[in-house]
Amino acid sequence: MGVLRNYADVVKACTGKYIAFCHCDDFWHDPLKLQKQVDFLENNPGYGLVHSDSDFYFEKTKSTIQSYRAKYHTIIPDGDVFEALLLGQFSITTPTALYSKEAMDKYVDFNEFEKAGFMYEDLPTWLELSSHVKFKFLTDSTSTYRVIEDSHSHPKTAARKFELLQGHYNMKKHFIRKYNVRRSVERKFEVQYHLVKFNLAYKWGRFPEAEQAYQVLKMEKASSMKLRLKMLFLQLPFLHRALKNIKKIYLPKTSISRL
Repeated sequence: MGVLRNYADVVKACTGKYIAFCHCDDFWHDPLKLQKQVDFLENNPGYGLVHSDSDFYFEKTKSTIQSYRAKYHTIIPDGDVFEALLLGQFSITTPTALYSKEAMDKYVDFNEFEKAGFMYEDLPTWLELSSHVKFKFLTDSTSTYRVIEDSHSHPKTAARKFELLQGHYNMKKHFIRKYNVRRSVERKFEVQYHLVKFNLAYKWGRFPEAEQAYQVLKMEKASSMKLRLKMLFLQLPFLHRALKNIKKIYLPKTSISRL
């Protein structure tokens, strides 16, 4: 059936006032998670979703970062968060979220998501809901999110990374067009996306993708001398390989991989 249709059918079958998902590789470690979130939504009309901090467990190293958002994202916005989500200023860890069934039924159209070719269900759901209801972030860490190497959301190969990145771009452009987002916000999104795409292409030595991203950044007046130098390295593969080898020797490895 695919992730999106399965998710839609499960939501449709729910009969409660609120919905919370916990995928099979994650777990809730706070026994009061649901009570805290339901209490907030019951006492705050206008809010349709509440989420929280979480622990990140890395399967490969068997290590845990507790209260991940507090450590890496000091400010998580509340209230009207549509544009902040669109610009990637914060993210929602799926197993921490609890949301209104009424809001889901009223605003989220999974048939629209399928026709648009979305690859996953959570972020488009958050974007659609956030354009209609307010969101609340709780600082308590209530859930543990498991980071699995080479999973759908953390691919290892360049091809899959570019596929995920392109799907992410297409999905957000859908909402930009749907809600006639301000040009200034759309420009920020375009610059952010193409910088990520350029750096990913540079990392993997893929000149065509880097060139495409660079041209967009030039058009948006967001290019720099650093980017021009990187383009030169890509055009001269032996220099690019030499620089990568130097980085392997002198730069420390990190446990968190990013697109």
